[in-house]
Amino acid sequence: MIAGIELFLPDMKKYNLILQEKAQGLAAALIERENAIKAGLLGVKKVAEKSPTRPISPNITKPRPPQIPEPQKISTKVILDLTKI
Repeated sequence: MIAGIELFLPDMKKYNLILQEKAQGLAAALIERENAIKAGLLGVKKVAEKSPTRPISPNITKPRPPQIPEPQKISTKVILDLTKI
């Protein structure tokens, strides 16, 4: 029985090392979470800062005046019709 265990001892050591690393990582994550709870930062993610937006005025042209038709020419001639007097 001991000979069978000794045969798989190198594989068990690798597996044991992996489990220890995971356990330490979980413990570190729990400690970090507790510190975040104490600091009030739990659930708050850091947002990458962006440069502020610069306002740019739009390129708006001046409005054209409305197209008004030319007035009709009124003749100023005086026609005397002497027959109606």
